[in-house]
Parts: sequence; C-alpha cells; structure tokens
Amino acid sequence: MKRFMIVGALTLAALTGSVATAKSNQAAPDSLPSNQCFRTSDIENSVQVSETRLNILTRDRRYIRVETNGRCFYPPFIDPYVLRVEGSDLICSPIDMDLSAGPPGFRTPCIVSKLTQLTPSEVAAMPKKEKP
Repeated sequence: MKRFMIVGALTLAALTGSVATAKSNQAAPDSLPSNQCFRTSDIENSVQVSETRLNILTRDRRYIRVETNGRCFYPPFIDPYVLRVEGSDLICSPIDMDLSAGPPGFRTPCIVSKLTQLTPSEVAAMPKKEKP
C-alpha cells in the first residue's frame, strides 16, 4: 500500500511540475512575449494619450502601448514621467516598469497593468496625435 502511495505522490509531483513549467514558458496575457521585450534605453519617444495610457516608440520602430490601473497622467498630458531602473532595464511585463508621473517634486507612482506591442495596422489606424 505504501508503495502505491509513494508512486502516486511522485506521479502527482511530476505532473504538477510539468504544468508549472508549461505555464512559465508562456507570456502572461498582460505582458509582452519574450522576443518583444524592450529596454528603457531603447525608448525614442512617447505620447501620453489619456489618463491611463502611454504610447511608446522604440529605436527599432516598435510601438508599445502602456496601460495603467487608474489615473496616472492628468490633462493636459504634458507632465513628465519617469521610469526608474534598478538592475536590468529590460521590460517584458508590467511589473518591470517602475513608472511615476507628474510635475517635479509631486510625482505619483503609477501601477502599470498591461503592455501591448501594436501591430502595423493598429499603428496605421492610430490618430496622428497619439503617435509618438
């Protein structure tokens, strides 16, 4: 009886490990795929589109949409924002961005909720004022 319990426990552990490995290889739905990550040093330009959205243009001509949870940018959307870098400046998921916005001395931390690389058709359909 003990032998069956040990074999069953080992089988369950192996299955759980393989499922966890398969999930860790997939990008989270709110993250960029690993081959689409970018570095903060690659940011060429950006535009604050709304209170919760920032569009970024990278040096290699990719457009990244950054969405925040709650208000981050306030009209007229001209306040500077800051991306702090600790360690690697590689951004692949929302947790990688330490974003704050507002006038100097009054910057407020922003919670990034989603990163999306825009397709060429999405960029073409974007109004000119939203393009970085």
